[in-house]
Amino acid sequence: MRAPPEAASGDDDATKQKRELWKTWWFEARNAGALDVLAKMPDAKIDAKTSSRIDPRAKQAWVPGGYTAVTLAAQRNDAESIALLASLGADLDARDDNGAAPLHHAAYENAVNAIEALLDGGCDPNIKDDRDGSTAVILAAYGMRRAALNALIDKHPAVDLTLRDVGNATVAGHCAQRRLCEELTKILKLCGPGGASQLRRGQKDYLAKKKQLTGQLEVLTDEQLREVARSWRARAKDDDDKKAIIVKLLQATP
Repeated sequence: MRAPPEAASGDDDATKQKRELWKTWWFEARNAGALDVLAKMPDAKIDAKTSSRIDPRAKQAWVPGGYTAVTLAAQRNDAESIALLASLGADLDARDDNGAAPLHHAAYENAVNAIEALLDGGCDPNIKDDRDGSTAVILAAYGMRRAALNALIDKHPAVDLTLRDVGNATVAGHCAQRRLCEELTKILKLCGPGGASQLRRGQKDYLAKKKQLTGQLEVLTDEQLREVARSWRARAKDDDDKKAIIVKLLQATP
């Protein structure tokens, strides 16, 4: 691996910042054997990527590549580096070899500070990975990364809670499957009548979506259902049981 570039006397401040940043990454990468940092420092190198390789500790394991400095910072919850990289023009949506963006890595690592920095820097909050069409909020729910999940839910409506992965599941569906009831309650309230499934009368897939929404409502407690009912103005009565509240919530859909 070649050493990072040395500063030249004629460098402007932005170029000096880039050189110093790459020195930091180079020394970390040298120890990890990950980055192939080039000798020169044109602007494009801010998005240089790691290469796939065989893990030297487990020779049968393949370590995916395509990680930029932004990706590595996201994995380490390094908001300061993400902000600096963004100010220097780094691509905050650069995909790795598996088609995942830095926001996916931040969600998987439960890296709330990195999520905030990426969103503040202007990354695409709804970018889908190339493998199963997951957005970062879906990935956080699937992996039960609750801190990341809540941080992303709180960014609604910028973070779209109605998008589906290749399995036709929304973030609400994944929350229901994993009994993440507090987060599911929050999602249903934010999405309003019809929920994340966007249930609407007259749809061709009305029955399928109704079944999905019913399944999501059934995992909630009576109090959580009443909380959703108040938000949807479903007028649940004090003596309504769980089944009756669900019926009224379904009737509240447009």
